[in-house]
Amino acid sequence: MGIPSVKFVDLLCMWAQTLMNNFSVLKVARAFIVIADREGADFKSVTENPSAVVRGIHTFVANLSDRKIYYRDFAGEFCEMKNVFGYFAGFEACSDSCRLFLKQLIR
Repeated sequence: MGIPSVKFVDLLCMWAQTLMNNFSVLKVARAFIVIADREGADFKSVTENPSAVVRGIHTFVANLSDRKIYYRDFAGEFCEMKNVFGYFAGFEACSDSCRLFLKQLIR
C-alpha cells in the first residue's frame, strides 16, 4: 500500500484542525479528559457529532482506553461522554459529587 499521498495527509490534518477547533480541551489527566464547547456562532457543539469528537480525542489528544471524557456544554453543565476504546458509546449524566468536583477543577 505504501506511504499515504500528501493530499490524504493534508485532508486528515484539515479534518483534525476543524474538529478540534469546535471544542477546547480543558484538562488531560491519567483517568479523564475534560472538554468544553467553544462559544460563538462559528463553532459547532460537541453534541452535533460526538462520534467524531471521541475519535478525534483518541487519535490526536490522548489514548482513551482507560480514560473517561467529561463534557461541559454552553450552559456550564457537565456530563460524561461514554466511550469504549475510543469509540463513542453515549452520554451519561454526572453525579452531583462529580459535577461539583469538575466545577471546582475547571474554574
